[in-house]
Amino acid sequence: MKVIFVLSLITLASGLSIPHEPQLKDQKAETDEEKNLQKVELNEFLAMFEGELDLEEGEAEVMSRMLMEKGISRKEYKEVHTLSLSHMTGRQKALWMLAAKEERDAGNKLEQVSRFGRTVPKFPRSYVEAVNNLDHTKTHRFMFSGSVEHGDLPNRKWLKSFVKKTFTGEDYYRATDARTKGKHYQKLGEYDQSATNSSHGFRPKDKGCCQAIQFDESYWKAMTQSKFVVCPGGDRPWSYRFYETFLTKAVPVIDSYNTDWAGIEKTTEISKIGFEHKMTSDFANGTITYDPEMAERNYAKFIKYHTWIEGDNDPTDTQKEEKQYID
Repeated sequence: MKVIFVLSLITLASGLSIPHEPQLKDQKAETDEEKNLQKVELNEFLAMFEGELDLEEGEAEVMSRMLMEKGISRKEYKEVHTLSLSHMTGRQKALWMLAAKEERDAGNKLEQVSRFGRTVPKFPRSYVEAVNNLDHTKTHRFMFSGSVEHGDLPNRKWLKSFVKKTFTGEDYYRATDARTKGKHYQKLGEYDQSATNSSHGFRPKDKGCCQAIQFDESYWKAMTQSKFVVCPGGDRPWSYRFYETFLTKAVPVIDSYNTDWAGIEKTTEISKIGFEHKMTSDFANGTITYDPEMAERNYAKFIKYHTWIEGDNDPTDTQKEEKQYID
């Protein structure tokens, strides 16, 4: 009894206690606090995508969580968003930050990014490697995959008529929002994959945030297997597809600059790179010729200016050097 009593006094005097219940409550409180902080952080990232129409269900959350998982802090995001990338869309900002993060993680310093480097979209090295590992056998002539049936895409009014006139069984077409029309959707032709259950397409509408994938392999695979990718503007007179196409060594096709690649802030800097593309009018006489050398030139420029793989490059500097050399 004396031993027990002495031990009890020692425990009290030293302020030590071993109750399990309070510790469990503290852990729960800490967990709740962490969850609340994560929610705040997620909401701040999600705010980056507000007002962006060209997003599928759950895509903004997937990309926001990608940034968080990569360890990009709220401070880093705020600095980049405020000072550098304010003109970009949410997806462009997210991929730009992921690309920069991957290079820094690989030990490549990006201390003083050029003005051009802060202006154009950048793609992560992991995306480039994933696309390069896909099958590039060109089994399709033309390809399009994206939203068509929505009424808020004024720049795509020409798309269906071009598809009906030009696409054949060799081609690939999918309206990723076809299911919004349910049974009323009518296929445009044998090339139309819109009503199938396959996951092919650009950010399919039927994929929620928990099922959505970070890298949509089916979309990129359809492009790598195509010679030409039709790139109509969306809710604005430009599209991501135009410059994404260069990574797949396909050639983009647009109908007019007014509807598909207007000279606005989103496109002006990219246009300085000097990519080569086709117009729908180029196929008016039925001649469809794919130039692999053009595709290779575009691919080389994409790697140089739309990724950090070869460093921070500015095409205007290159043009100045070439001019001086010529002079």
